[in-house]
Amino acid sequence: MGRGLLAAGLLAASLAACGGGAAPQPTATPRPILISSTDTPGPYPAPSEIQPAVPNSTALTPFATSTVEAGATASPTPSNDLRVQDFSFAPPTLTVNLGTQLTWTNFGPSNHTVTANDGSFDSGILLPNAKFTFTLSTPGTLAYHCSIHPTMQGTLIVR
Repeated sequence: MGRGLLAAGLLAASLAACGGGAAPQPTATPRPILISSTDTPGPYPAPSEIQPAVPNSTALTPFATSTVEAGATASPTPSNDLRVQDFSFAPPTLTVNLGTQLTWTNFGPSNHTVTANDGSFDSGILLPNAKFTFTLSTPGTLAYHCSIHPTMQGTLIVR
């Protein structure tokens, strides 16, 4: 009998210490909860009433598009940005001038590295969305890879 009183006393002390106590009593009658005023899930249309979706011409496309006027030619914009994504380097081969600063960005969900085969540079581990920048100071062909995923390989041709 003493144990039951002790437990009740500890419970009351715990509730008081936490700011709790006896729950307030409701002053009004609880109202019923209205779940739906119609049949759930609702009437389905007859198969003869179903129409194909109408294409929405205002929908945005997830891909960038560009147009070139008639007679004009699109000139490529040189880029010093390389992508690490889908377990590959893009572009896989890049020709650049001596002294060019390159930036690799990890656009994939996995960690990668950008490591020169000759040891001239190493990014360390690139987390997703991280960048590594390196300035090329030696002419020639420079192969690089991901040390975590050795099948990922790229080549820089430095003029």
